[in-house]
Amino acid sequence: MASEPSLDRRSKRLLILVVARFGRPGSASARRALAAEAGLPKAQVRAIRDGDLGAPVFVESERALLALARRFLEAPRVGSRFYDEAERYYTTRRLFEAVLTLGVYQSLVCLPGDGSAPALAPALPH
Repeated sequence: MASEPSLDRRSKRLLILVVARFGRPGSASARRALAAEAGLPKAQVRAIRDGDLGAPVFVESERALLALARRFLEAPRVGSRFYDEAERYYTTRRLFEAVLTLGVYQSLVCLPGDGSAPALAPALPH
């Protein structure tokens, strides 16, 4: 039995940008968001910065994932409406990985960005 592929890099980058935009404010989030932008279309980055997660620059599956992400950041219990919509496009394993990604980056944005916090993630370009 082959193992199921994990959540793709592009989806993870979109999630990181959503955390930077909607998560708890933190000085480390800007650097991580810049790194996440790499390889994403500028229109998608702009839409996330503008808070328009339903923009037509995203495909349906991305809109569902981004809606789930925003709801998770607002209240960790996302509710069946958001989960069921995302589950139309993503397996349980990929959704678990998406929530894990959100949780990790939500925790990281709370670290000071001045270098005084221990390095928990690889250095990202500024």
